[in-house]
Amino acid sequence: MIPLSLTATLRSPVHLGAKSTAGNFLTGLDYLPGRSLLGAVAWAWIDAGGDPGSPEFAHRFVSGAVSWGDLHPVPVKEETGAAVDGEPLVVPRTLKICKLLRLGHGLVDVLITTPPPDACPACGVGLDRLDGVLASDQDGRWLSPALHRRHRAHVAIAFATGTARSGDLYSREVLEEGQVFRGQIHCADERTAQAILDELPRLRLAVGGARSRGFGQIDVQVTRAMSPTLEGLRQQSERVAQSPVDVWYFTLTAASPWCVRETDGAHARSLTPLRLAQALGVDASNALIVRGDARSENRSGWDGAAGLPTEVRHVIVAGSTFLCAVRGLDGSTLRDRLLRLIGRGIGEHRAEGLGRVTVNHPLHFISRGGRS
Repeated sequence: MIPLSLTATLRSPVHLGAKSTAGNFLTGLDYLPGRSLLGAVAWAWIDAGGDPGSPEFAHRFVSGAVSWGDLHPVPVKEETGAAVDGEPLVVPRTLKICKLLRLGHGLVDVLITTPPPDACPACGVGLDRLDGVLASDQDGRWLSPALHRRHRAHVAIAFATGTARSGDLYSREVLEEGQVFRGQIHCADERTAQAILDELPRLRLAVGGARSRGFGQIDVQVTRAMSPTLEGLRQQSERVAQSPVDVWYFTLTAASPWCVRETDGAHARSLTPLRLAQALGVDASNALIVRGDARSENRSGWDGAAGLPTEVRHVIVAGSTFLCAVRGLDGSTLRDRLLRLIGRGIGEHRAEGLGRVTVNHPLHFISRGGRS
């Protein structure tokens, strides 16, 4: 797996429809889904002269050799207003903050802390779950992005006449231009990674709805991202390690939604010991989910090429996180398999960015205190 970091700047308002709509108001997502990015790049590649029937098209957009991840909003520095350089990380569902001073009292994780705290260690007030993403700046501060949205009113057009449709007024929620989003592309081979680095910034990309009105225009920059290392994984694993010594403990967090099937074909609603054992290539009796916090929901979308809705998928939502234990493997073998899991992902639809896995999420190790 070769990771590339993709930074997208919105050059016009962007509307990516969410399923929660009310009447004539169209709500929007607060991130750019990998599926939308994949479609935008595929169409731009064709518009630039690429052949949709070629093996190269199939390799990049169909085979799964490239995984187009979700792009999340990037926080800005208070001093300059510029986007931070850090990668936005989906917050594990076990991360809590003070009900009173929120991030002002730091972060508290209840997954690997024993016993898990039920109140803010600083003031004793209760804790709230922290959702969304965080990114670190150069000073080591963890910052939360502030999204800028507005509503745009429209009159529907009767395409038969090209005029306004009488009485059909609606509004949509859009992300304002100028905001920065960032995520990762995973490539299976060096040749494809280099081609994306060379070609992607030159393509004219548009995502979301209302593109005929000028919405959805984005500029992108692509750079090489840092790959996880065995040494970093070892150091994190030691911080999670518990007795007995023949059992290895680590955390797995859904960095994007997981679409996982059970043995009977049904969609899984959480990570199971059997699925963990399969992912790591160990006997089912040697894998254990110690504890975790997971949520699942139905997801659907729209296939612009086919002009049809996509299948309804039941997914484990991003941020679901698990403390896992495995026995029967030496440390080097387990680290190799965890790195392979990071690169390959878990479940179905990985080309669309689903199935991303974070091992030993750094936010599990953030101690309370200091500015976050």
